[in-house]
Amino acid sequence: MGELYQAFDKGKELLLYVMQAACMAQNWAVKQLYRKEQERLADDVFRFVDRDIAGVVPGCDRMIATPWLHGELPPLSNEARMVFFNIHNLHDRRHMMRAVMEGISFSLRWKIEMYRAQTGQTLDAIRVVGGGANSKPWMQSLAGILGIPVVIPENAAHAGAIGTAYCAIVGLGICPDLDTTDRMIREDRVFSPDSDCRALYDELFGVYKDLYPSTRHLFETLNRSR
Repeated sequence: MGELYQAFDKGKELLLYVMQAACMAQNWAVKQLYRKEQERLADDVFRFVDRDIAGVVPGCDRMIATPWLHGELPPLSNEARMVFFNIHNLHDRRHMMRAVMEGISFSLRWKIEMYRAQTGQTLDAIRVVGGGANSKPWMQSLAGILGIPVVIPENAAHAGAIGTAYCAIVGLGICPDLDTTDRMIREDRVFSPDSDCRALYDELFGVYKDLYPSTRHLFETLNRSR
């Protein structure tokens, strides 16, 4: 379930649904699968990865990756770990990299399901910020997995600092309220879901949710004593 917090705006509340590892799982995969390229390209390795995975079909030819590097919160457990499931001989590192991105997206879809169950509300779209928002193939697959548009604001990688600055200028009386600052945020890109991928992503999402219950006893055997 989500945790409720008071927002900076006293008339609103924040409902948080946390993941133990999201972009951390992506960074781990880049480091392990593209180590030589990262040593050569540094931060530009993420553009290289985006180009490299561009030809991988949605669903990664039915391979699924779970981003549970450090365990996961309920309904999972601390004993859960990352898994690459259903690998065959035609898969390569490109499929594994994209599968990690899709796995993170499946976890986000699971969180949205929890939000709907807890609040009875639905989402028409989501905004994504941070470094991962710069990945076009990732954001397109996220839109397909969630089934709603994914909106990327300008300067998405610096959204935290910009939001803090907006709170400060409201607190100092330079700007009247947060509704005014919200109108100052401009959209950079919008990714719409591809209806052709919907049935496949729905099927893979069902398998994704079944992976932990099917392997829970194995995770507990391997990791409970750690």
